[in-house]
Amino acid sequence: FEDKSGLKEHIESVHRGDGNPSAEEGSGEDSVEEEASNDSDKDSGQDENPWSDFDDGEGDSSSDEDSDITAGERDGYLRTGINGLDKLFDDGIRRENVNLIAGNPGSGKSIFSLQVLNYAASQGEKCLYMSFEESPDALKSHMEDFGWTPEEHIENGNLVIETYDPFNVSRTVEALFRKQSGELEIDTKPLIFGDMDEDEEEFDRVVVDSLSAISAGFGADSKNYRLYIRELFNLFREVGVTAFVIAESQTIPDQITESGQAEFLADGVILVYKQMSSRGMQIYKMRGSNFEEKIAPMTIEGDVGINVRPDDKFFGSGNDDSGGMF
Repeated sequence: FEDKSGLKEHIESVHRGDGNPSAEEGSGEDSVEEEASNDSDKDSGQDENPWSDFDDGEGDSSSDEDSDITAGERDGYLRTGINGLDKLFDDGIRRENVNLIAGNPGSGKSIFSLQVLNYAASQGEKCLYMSFEESPDALKSHMEDFGWTPEEHIENGNLVIETYDPFNVSRTVEALFRKQSGELEIDTKPLIFGDMDEDEEEFDRVVVDSLSAISAGFGADSKNYRLYIRELFNLFREVGVTAFVIAESQTIPDQITESGQAEFLADGVILVYKQMSSRGMQIYKMRGSNFEEKIAPMTIEGDVGINVRPDDKFFGSGNDDSGGMF
């Protein structure tokens, strides 16, 4: 795509004009505090090499040409707005990074993402929350529980909350890949941005909630799911947004996603832990940024949201040299 404004026609053809009946949307009534706790669907494809059918030529490198960063903020980086988390970075997260937010059920992944977008919207950035599970009303209610003002951000055009049916997405992507293997030349990118507003505003930050729900839509079709995730991450980079993609994991940090693909493709990985009554957050990797490698304790407070305590130690099921669990 030559520019972001060219997305709308393709977006509508994928999500609004494919002719497939949409499955019923979920009620979205589950609490964010118990986010994805009843979701037993995980990333598929563990029995295959997740990169056997593609290779983007980019591995997980902890250093690159921009890794030697001096202290202090500078252009090209952003703050999350999460109390205490930004102190773990020298400069922040590099803009246009695609970041994976992974954690076990109820750890605070959705709260993290809503808080990041609320902060960005309050700073005048254009934000999109793409929910494959909860309804817009439920998400706005969660934000209001913390004293945030989603309606104000929506009215001034800084926040868009859209709900998508993962089963409809999987059917559309399957049809596009079938056409790709034939004689027709079509654009096969799985565009899931949702409808732009009338002015086709460009988004600065996007949240995808969640890979677990998307994986459920694809069922046993692990190959198309992996191709879809690859194209999704590439699309975010092409249009120049900073993305936060949520994934549920019961096995962090040993195994972040079941297939291992998302953490390989992501520029950054932030892990959110819940161990009995203890909560913690860890910057696992972040390309282009210097950061403190530790698991910092965190709390979820009614009038604040997530509050990370970077100077304290986190005590979970054992301690490693960094003072974290595992």
